[in-house]
Amino acid sequence: MKLDEIYLKENNLKKEGSKYCDFYSLGNGEGVRVFNKKEKDNFDFISNAFNMNKLAYEKGVLVPEPYSLVEVKTDEGNYLGIHMRDLGKVTLEDVLPQDWEDARDSWIKQVLKANMAGFSCNDSNKKRNALWVPEERKTYLIDCDFWKYNGIGWGDF
Repeated sequence: MKLDEIYLKENNLKKEGSKYCDFYSLGNGEGVRVFNKKEKDNFDFISNAFNMNKLAYEKGVLVPEPYSLVEVKTDEGNYLGIHMRDLGKVTLEDVLPQDWEDARDSWIKQVLKANMAGFSCNDSNKKRNALWVPEERKTYLIDCDFWKYNGIGWGDF
């Protein structure tokens, strides 16, 4: 399977990192999640992350819109990644006090919506796995990597 290619340059701002991936802004509201370390060549893991994100998006759960699986080329090597909407980087740990109630309520609503749509969101209770978008006054769930889909939901929302 031939994947689209994205070339990261020095001006692509790294927004966050974890033990599994880093997120880079590409501009124009787009970004790429680059899987690193042990997961960088694990196509099944990354493909599942993309598919869970895409299915959740299609079912109306607020997650970053996924565009495609991509091969990301850097000076250090090639990696697999997910091209997606860039939501900014305000995790629930960083929400301003005056926004906390709205952010928390939106977060709870999305976790419930995901569960009712048939997903087991194993780590969605962690504040770092959700992003607050203050311009929209909405919280998005991120990191669908370890989600499972039971197929037993209440339909699309």
